[in-house]
Amino acid sequence: AAGLESKNRKTEEEWEAKLAEEKRHARETIFSMEKLQTKMKSLEGELEELKQTEAKIDEYEAVLGKLMERNEELEREVKAAKEDTDMAHRSAELADRRRALKTKDLEEKIEEQRVMIEQQQETLDESVKTILKLYSLNNEK
Repeated sequence: AAGLESKNRKTEEEWEAKLAEEKRHARETIFSMEKLQTKMKSLEGELEELKQTEAKIDEYEAVLGKLMERNEELEREVKAAKEDTDMAHRSAELADRRRALKTKDLEEKIEEQRVMIEQQQETLDESVKTILKLYSLNNEK
């Protein structure tokens, strides 16, 4: 009976040691699970942040796309305005040239008229002299 009791005690000690080992293992497993749950919550938070960041990036990309479209529109408007300005400058230059030619033409006509008036004045002066001579000759008779 002493041998059986000793065997039972030894078996009981072995089972208690196994139980203690299993309890230690269970505590370690629980601790590991808690660490994993904490890590999982942290990763879920990071995932949520990434989703929010992705949504913001999508928004920024949409805004950037609209800005790029508007920039292209503005570039076309600037190009059209530059072309209009260039056309206006060419028209103004052409009008200035026409005005200059017209002015030159008028100056030439004025000079021709001045010369003609001088010639007519000379002719008139000669006619007056002739009339005066004739009148004076007529009065002498």
